Amino acid sequence: MVRLWGPALVALCRLVAPEEIVMTIPTGTRRAEGVYQLEKGGSLWRIQVTRRDPQTRRRVCRRSVIEAKSLSLAKVKRAELALRLEEELAGASVPAPVADPTVADFGERWLEERAARVRESTITEYLRVIERWVAPFMGQLKIRELNREVVTGFVSWMEDQRMSDGRAYSDSSLKSVFRVARGFLKDAAAEADVSDPTRRVRGPSSDRRAIRQLETLTSRELDELLCAVGRIAPQWRALVVVMARTGMRTGELRALQWRDLDLDSGVIQVRRSMARKETYGTKTGSPREVPLAAGTVEVLREHRGAVQLAGHAVTGQGLVFVSWRTGEAFWPSAVNRVLRNASRAAGLSVRVTAQVMRRTVNTLLLERTSGEVVRDILGHCSQEMTQRYHHASLASKREALGAFDKAGW
Repeated sequence: MVRLWGPALVALCRLVAPEEIVMTIPTGTRRAEGVYQLEKGGSLWRIQVTRRDPQTRRRVCRRSVIEAKSLSLAKVKRAELALRLEEELAGASVPAPVADPTVADFGERWLEERAARVRESTITEYLRVIERWVAPFMGQLKIRELNREVVTGFVSWMEDQRMSDGRAYSDSSLKSVFRVARGFLKDAAAEADVSDPTRRVRGPSSDRRAIRQLETLTSRELDELLCAVGRIAPQWRALVVVMARTGMRTGELRALQWRDLDLDSGVIQVRRSMARKETYGTKTGSPREVPLAAGTVEVLREHRGAVQLAGHAVTGQGLVFVSWRTGEAFWPSAVNRVLRNASRAAGLSVRVTAQVMRRTVNTLLLERTSGEVVRDILGHCSQEMTQRYHHASLASKREALGAFDKAGW
């Protein structure tokens, strides 16, 4: 396909700024860091450079489409692009700080500073809290005007808020919002060198408790699901098997590399997680070791052969589970779609998701071993979280209550 439009694109590049068309062309084949060849043996390349802005600490990316007769010349062009970006960032004007900032002014800077350190999904949640809750109540106030009375009034105002259907927010939702708001307000106070306005302020509460459907699968249903995946989506079978036998999070499976697997010893080293296309440490910040059953090891050996046959790396930093179409990290929505279709094909009443799979593993393990062991396998930060994921099946409840009949009670 590239051969058909390659010459036309070269001509277009001479007329249009490369940055304007870079998003309309294929990724190409990676030949070096930040250097991608768009056609094998061709002279068209895509180069990209990422640097961190020293002022905002945010990543800045520049991409360009160039013509070069060799990889060496393409690397030179990339170095020139990197130099231009570095000069641009070094010469960027630093915005003058607001002399007497409002809470809203500080909110913008607070979000920018955290964007370089936390996941995109976390920043999205922070933004929602500030825009929906903090800004409407106190955004116009000067930071120096923040005090305990303001925050107390904010808590009362939160408790009076209603959702679009007229219902009160649940207790857990209000506490989650206040947890973010409290951290934000503490940082704002520290910025203005004033007393912490949240000190000794009780958070909001609500009589409505969120009802969370804690659905899990039985051991038999889990086997039926795995069989269905093998029938309707065999290319995803290895991933779902590992998910079902280890309870690994989707982000951890996305970031899993071949160097993390020791199939001879039957062990997975869970060291990192992935959100969107960014790689982080694990959710708890600590790596963990997860043993593999013999059957799971064999499934992974077969999967490695299929990945190698597809032309993807099966050593070092190569990803274990990839999108078969692009060779890059798969998207979580793809896994949930496979699980949903497989649960339907297996005739299950539960709408299976990755979270249901993890909760199922948690529940089945707790029936066979201690909570401490389960916590170490699943990477929970506390025993409370392990118990929260537990959901006794109807069969286990019936068996427990059946003991009354046997005992003649």
